[in-house]
Amino acid sequence: MIVPQNYDKDGNVTSVLLANRDVTEEKLRELRQEEELREAKLTAETASKAKSAFLFNMSHDIRTPMNAIIGYADLTSRHLEDTEKLSRYIDNIQICGKKLLSLLSNVLDLARIENNKVEMKYAVSDVREDFTNCVTMFQQQAESKNQTLCMTEQILYPYVYVDEPHLSEVCINIISNAVKYTNAGGTISCKVAQRPCEKEDWCDMIISITDNGIGMAEEFQKHIFEAFERERTSTITHIEGSGIGMGIVKKLVDLMGGTIEVESKLGEGSTFTVTIPCKKASKEEALEKKNQNPRSKKSLKGVRVLLVEDNEINAEIATELLKEEGCIVEVATDGVACISMIEKADADYYKMILMDIQMPVMNGFDTTLTIRKMKDDKKAMIPIIAMTANAFAEDRQKALSVGMNDHVAKPVDMNILAPTMMKYL
Repeated sequence: MIVPQNYDKDGNVTSVLLANRDVTEEKLRELRQEEELREAKLTAETASKAKSAFLFNMSHDIRTPMNAIIGYADLTSRHLEDTEKLSRYIDNIQICGKKLLSLLSNVLDLARIENNKVEMKYAVSDVREDFTNCVTMFQQQAESKNQTLCMTEQILYPYVYVDEPHLSEVCINIISNAVKYTNAGGTISCKVAQRPCEKEDWCDMIISITDNGIGMAEEFQKHIFEAFERERTSTITHIEGSGIGMGIVKKLVDLMGGTIEVESKLGEGSTFTVTIPCKKASKEEALEKKNQNPRSKKSLKGVRVLLVEDNEINAEIATELLKEEGCIVEVATDGVACISMIEKADADYYKMILMDIQMPVMNGFDTTLTIRKMKDDKKAMIPIIAMTANAFAEDRQKALSVGMNDHVAKPVDMNILAPTMMKYL
């Protein structure tokens, strides 16, 4: 910086003050801060987009089986006198309900998949039954679009070891997209086949989903397995969602040691082929899995249960299911009512408490802590099973930490709840 100091009589500068300051470190610090701000902004924008994509995709995944459930429920109300149709519709509603639970579990597990923390759990699978269930979920949706949804099979080994929930998630996502991106009157073909492989007692299971829908451009096919990618064409801009994203599907297939390939042409349709290596299983192993929880219908007969549940519909369903097992059921609508009923009853009156967690007035955790502090030792030690929609491992751990004996996730499955109850009688 140069500052004039003295001038002659003609106004010319005769001396100046020269000041010098090294600003290198300051400028470098400013540049670093600017870069950090840019990176923080980019991270925030990416996180926001990922959150929006997650919410859209979760909505799509839940909507698919819900549409089927509502559709079959509507058909059920129209054919109350046709017992054959009624039975089929109810079976399909149950299938879709179970798949909805599986979808919810897997959608909520996205963070673990992204962080490579998801665990694969292999169990014996009935190939035909499990694949048919996946296709059935979309039958009503396809019929509403006048589409032909067909299934073919070439099954050499009826029973194999697979991670059925995650494999179903893969199939559901691909079939869902096929139905979604195929116009009215189109055809979707679902095929499951098997071939022997070099590894002893193993085979390759090959699942192919083919449609004659709108197809994809060749350039987009290079990016389809990137998380949350969608092809931005005017043809599909009004079609919501894309499942949990083909990127997630690709990761699940990779975790199962398999491959996924796509062949597609614009205006002609697409074929997705998933190949998964599977260990063969015997019929005896499959039967053993089905009989893992054998129980007598009379095993809970006469057992008086206090059901603590604030939701009227949930309480009605649980009560009816427990009564079918022979239980005597009394209901408390919140924690305060539960404590009052226990205090007024004899020590051995209730054999067990089935406790909801999220309730008004007093939640299940606080209620349990209060019961465990009761002066009457027998009342304080009554078995308490958490029966809640809070289904994560952390929720189970929290339930046990406050003094509950066990944890069963909703919706109620008596094949799980009854054996759990029997452990504490």
